[in-house]
Amino acid sequence: MNGTTESCDVAAFTVAYGESARREARDCEASFRHWHPDIPFLCLDEKAYHQLSGKHPPAWLSEIVSMRSLAGWFLSRRVKRLIYLDSDIFVLGRLDALIDPAGTSWTADIDEFTMGVPECPRINSGVLASSEPSFWQAWTAAQFGCLMPAVTHFFFDQLSLRLLAHGGAIRGKMIDGQPGSPFYNIAIRERPGEWRVENDVVYKGNERAVIFHQAGEQQRGIAAAPEALRAHLSKITTGDHGPAIDFNAWWDADGAAFSANLQQSIPQWPTITLEALLADVYARTSGQYRTVAPAAWDRYRKLDGTPWKRVWNHDWQAYLYHQ
Repeated sequence: MNGTTESCDVAAFTVAYGESARREARDCEASFRHWHPDIPFLCLDEKAYHQLSGKHPPAWLSEIVSMRSLAGWFLSRRVKRLIYLDSDIFVLGRLDALIDPAGTSWTADIDEFTMGVPECPRINSGVLASSEPSFWQAWTAAQFGCLMPAVTHFFFDQLSLRLLAHGGAIRGKMIDGQPGSPFYNIAIRERPGEWRVENDVVYKGNERAVIFHQAGEQQRGIAAAPEALRAHLSKITTGDHGPAIDFNAWWDADGAAFSANLQQSIPQWPTITLEALLADVYARTSGQYRTVAPAAWDRYRKLDGTPWKRVWNHDWQAYLYHQ
């Protein structure tokens, strides 16, 4: 990959593990560059995962999804402000509130989607930005250094983010739909009203939208988008050229030091019992899972107290734990 080898003020990145994700990421990148042609954009694939994760394959699906925090920790060593976007996103307008250099900015998830923890802030992990390396470090430790297998499917990254915010371990601000501000994260079924485009400005009902997120949809891409958006999406994804980050050069210069710091940092986090965090979730696990204790930086760790083992699932192209 050709791109900048120097540090920069603002950069955006996505994670695309697998060919289908890479196809989505191309539209995400092109639509981002349409509005921000001068900001470097980086798409991290399986090779980058291999480098960042200590050359281990993902142990389970959540470790693929969670690469966003690990990559954020590494990139924040050279980028002052990092914007993360899921690969299944179209950028519909300028992302000024994400580029704002202050602190950490989060976007909202659909109101009814509580993950069984209704008192937690409903943060969506697919659209966010931070100028604080400590944010990426804390989120990484909560995902890669801890075990939380009671969380179903691959929502581990999102629930861990909510729990960190709920516990005050990390701080940020919600920018999505604040008074006078457009929505930065809208999916097909979220927010009342129909989609419409007026003079290159996109609305969902009466609300302006600057990101269209196809999260949870079986079919994705322009053809699967609401009909009212398709022509606009085709228009803003016609080009994808612009500044990039030379990830390989950065890794060659800093990867060994980063990996050493990672391995030293994660085991220092304190042990927390799952029962103390999520008593109702713990109760449903029949006592199989004991803690969200930081483990050694070891992709081949076993899940103590469980009969689970690793198998290869060709459909997901990932290692999974199965009983």
